Amino acid sequence: MSDPYGISQGIKSATGSINSIRESTKEITKTIEGIQKDGAEVANQKAQEYVQKKRNEEYAKDILIFAALEEYNRLAHVIKEESKAKREFIAKHGEKEWAKVLELKSVVEKERKDYKKYHGHKADEVKRVQLLCWVAAFIVTIIIGKAFHLFPILLG
Repeated sequence: MSDPYGISQGIKSATGSINSIRESTKEITKTIEGIQKDGAEVANQKAQEYVQKKRNEEYAKDILIFAALEEYNRLAHVIKEESKAKREFIAKHGEKEWAKVLELKSVVEKERKDYKKYHGHKADEVKRVQLLCWVAAFIVTIIIGKAFHLFPILLG
């Protein structure tokens, strides 16, 4: 039986299109599943990183507590020793001499503060000059790179 209107040809074409669409949807489904899997992996990785970060923060807090305890013990020891030294010094030399010691202490503290201020300022200057040198080196590197790019004969 012949098909004068081309119905069988149209049906074959439609069937082929439907099969092609099915294959395409399978590929799209695979792609979506792959994206979902990647998303799940990223989410798991982020969760693990978060847990690790929290653990590190807790560990840091624990360490800080121990450091604070050590500092407290150190300062308590210093205060105790200072008090003992004061009693012994006053017993041996008297209150007037202790006042002189306290004056010397304030002079030494002022000198240390001035020293730190001066050398801290110098360190800032050194850092600024260092930064300027890095910027200049970067600019020179770019210029040289452009020169070799524009004039390849310079490469030899």
